[in-house]
Amino acid sequence: MYSTSTGAICVNNAGAQNSYNFGTSTLNNGSSGEAVKELQRFLNAKLNLGLVVDGVFGPKTTIVIKKWQTDNGLSSDGLVGTKTKVKMNATN
Repeated sequence: MYSTSTGAICVNNAGAQNSYNFGTSTLNNGSSGEAVKELQRFLNAKLNLGLVVDGVFGPKTTIVIKKWQTDNGLSSDGLVGTKTKVKMNATN
């Protein structure tokens, strides 16, 4: 399960294996780390993109996020904040 306020995985939830842990910070162009790797894994799983899972949120990831946001009824700002994270985990 995931938090509806942060989009992060809740601790000690059985069956949460299909949720993604995008962390608590807003992810955007220039972000890096494990949360970005998780984002890249999500995008690869959902869109079959073949993005390199390198933990670097760059221009390609930004373009894909904006399209995903548009396709899912969200503001296409390229920022992976609370609303985007919650929507991503709801699509599992």
